[in-house]
Amino acid sequence: MKHRNLLTLLFGSLLGCTACQSSDSTIRTVNATEFSQLIKDSKPVQLVDVRTPEEFQAGHIPGAILIDVKSADFNRLAEEKLKKDLPVAVYCRSGMRSLKAANQLKEKGFKPIYNLKGGFMEWQDNRFATE
Repeated sequence: MKHRNLLTLLFGSLLGCTACQSSDSTIRTVNATEFSQLIKDSKPVQLVDVRTPEEFQAGHIPGAILIDVKSADFNRLAEEKLKKDLPVAVYCRSGMRSLKAANQLKEKGFKPIYNLKGGFMEWQDNRFATE
């Protein structure tokens, strides 16, 4: 009886780990240096700023397009402006909204998706180019 419970627990744990692995492979959170390298090396990469229009106008990463994650039309706009078969790199101010956006994009079938850890603030702290 003990062995059966142990095997059940072990099997359940393995299934859980497998599920975690597959979901993590679609969205990858990277630091500013990795994000910068991704933008330079992965052509074409779709660079998406998910902040508000006002935040975007105040400064953004060169080459980024704006799709505000707070907009009721976020999913529709993403499907209109982005290609599902090309990498998507998303960022916001601090990394929280972009993670939300990354999860929404994942649900719509986009992959791979890269999220900027620390967001635009981290990008600026590392003195990478802005417009």
